Amino acid sequence: METLRRMSAVNLKGQSPVGNDAFANLVPLLMGQAVDELDDVCGWPSPRPERPKFDQCPHLWRSFAEQGFRTLFADLPTRAAIFNSQEGGFASPPTDYYPRPFFLAAEGPSGCVGRRTETSVLLRYVQTFVRRFASSRYLAVVRVARSAPDQALSEALKTLRRRKQLENTVLVVLTAGEIPPKGAVEEFLPLVSISFPAWFESKFPAAMTNLRKNSEDRLTTPFDLHLTLKDLAEPSRTLNAAHLSQRQAEISNLSVNMAFEFIFSLEIIFLKSAEGSEFVFGDFGLEELLGGTRPSQVVPLPQPKAWID
Repeated sequence: METLRRMSAVNLKGQSPVGNDAFANLVPLLMGQAVDELDDVCGWPSPRPERPKFDQCPHLWRSFAEQGFRTLFADLPTRAAIFNSQEGGFASPPTDYYPRPFFLAAEGPSGCVGRRTETSVLLRYVQTFVRRFASSRYLAVVRVARSAPDQALSEALKTLRRRKQLENTVLVVLTAGEIPPKGAVEEFLPLVSISFPAWFESKFPAAMTNLRKNSEDRLTTPFDLHLTLKDLAEPSRTLNAAHLSQRQAEISNLSVNMAFEFIFSLEIIFLKSAEGSEFVFGDFGLEELLGGTRPSQVVPLPQPKAWID
């Protein structure tokens, strides 16, 4: 996207999904757990149909809510939402702002709300949320699995930039999906593009040096992105050089067995940190695609690899 190029984004060239569908990759991103770990962690899937399926799981927004962040979660298309299509969804709204009831009532069979697409309505809602809580700490997770949302997302980002609402923002855009067309080798390396505010590198030089190095020759996964998101809640504590060196030593003996796969869907995460810095994370794609083989073993890292050497 031209908008991302203008923001001098860093691309993680070794990004590798860890599952064979969007759900298997979003769970590590949003919970820091593999799908087959959820039974032990939060009792999913439940043998009792009446029991809530995901309310007790360790979603990223729960840890931020405990620190006083406002939270938002939205997922389109509503009738195929990633958690609701997996046996039950949520018994209670999972976040402070949860527009699912509105979209269930308003969206038509064509995916439109009146004369507007549901994607454009949702992005307008998110822009309003960002503007309304510009002086607050918040975490907003927005996923769109409709085909070709690129133009709508690009226009939304241009609007935010024009209003100077991205000047303290880290923007992460990643693609993911189902079955790639045969011969499309580039599909085996999903896009992860990260842009930073101008002041970020001068404040966290060690983290940025490591990120650039890892963007060229290291594998990264949704587990890494999950932990990186958590790091950005308190960057002055977690991204200083001494802390990064200590964490590098802790994982130096770990081995990871990963397979190249795909994810394609749209996810946008807005995060305003405790230090007054706003962060935006997004995952968008041209259409839902996914392929590859299931890894024989996934070892979640105890530390985001993107930040460490």
